[in-house]
Amino acid sequence: MAELSRNVGKPKLDVLEELISAIRTSHGEIDTWIVAAEQATPASDGPETARGQ
Repeated sequence: MAELSRNVGKPKLDVLEELISAIRTSHGEIDTWIVAAEQATPASDGPETARGQ
């Protein structure tokens, strides 16, 4: 975690810590994390969409 905290910002670090905690807990917690992440982050079709192609 120390290396991660040096290489990513606080918001991403928080999300990664939540994911790691879910992985350590159960499949159900992972599913819950995925749903929350999808709701918090807009979906993208990939880099082409970001460039308007």
